[in-house]
Amino acid sequence: MKCISSILIFFAITANLESQTRIDLQIDASVAVDYIVTNPAGKQSGIDARVVDKSGEPVLLHEIPNAGYGYMSVGKSDPKDETSESTEFNAGFLSPQGDGVYQIDLIGNKLASFNIYLTLSSHDTTRAQDAQFSILDAPIDKDSVVTYLFTYHEAPGSPVSFTKVVSVTSLIQDVTVMRKFGWIKNQAAADKYVNYFCSIKLQASANNFNGARAILQTVLSDAKNDRTRKKLTSKAFKLIHSDTAT
Repeated sequence: MKCISSILIFFAITANLESQTRIDLQIDASVAVDYIVTNPAGKQSGIDARVVDKSGEPVLLHEIPNAGYGYMSVGKSDPKDETSESTEFNAGFLSPQGDGVYQIDLIGNKLASFNIYLTLSSHDTTRAQDAQFSILDAPIDKDSVVTYLFTYHEAPGSPVSFTKVVSVTSLIQDVTVMRKFGWIKNQAAADKYVNYFCSIKLQASANNFNGARAILQTVLSDAKNDRTRKKLTSKAFKLIHSDTAT
């Protein structure tokens, strides 16, 4: 009887694995940031340099099965060129079992702009879709956090997205960093946008969502005017527009 039960369990597991598709997820980012990846099951992998062990070294989380996180360095053929460095996360999972929302929290190591590339490839493209996303030249400050959500479902045509989590806190953080970079040309302009975003929070807290939307429209209008008047660089305008137009 035990032998029959074992055979049935074996066939059940085999049938389940055959219904799954192997997926490889890779994330590459500038060394200006470290990051923590949280999978749909709540497991985490990566580094947050703000959290250190007794010896003062950053704590490496490695809860996600079949995942690795580390630093990559690629030398240049010309000695005059700089070495290319990045942080890299790789994970393999079975789909649809591992489908869902992955959260990527990027933590700044310094005041800098960063790039992040996300690539997902299927071992069977007839059953599961591939995906590629990139975010370029995004500003971040030391110890500040920028969060993205990657949503994946294997069936072709199902929603796949890579989006930034935008809040009043993140909007004000971006304004502060852009002012440090000089992307916002004067403090008066930076203060104006901070005041706008604080007003949006007050309106939303009072359930006055029409009022909050009206302020967002003012932000978009002012950003266009400020770009024309050279108070915002094109990079600042792009970031403000992308974060408030959604």
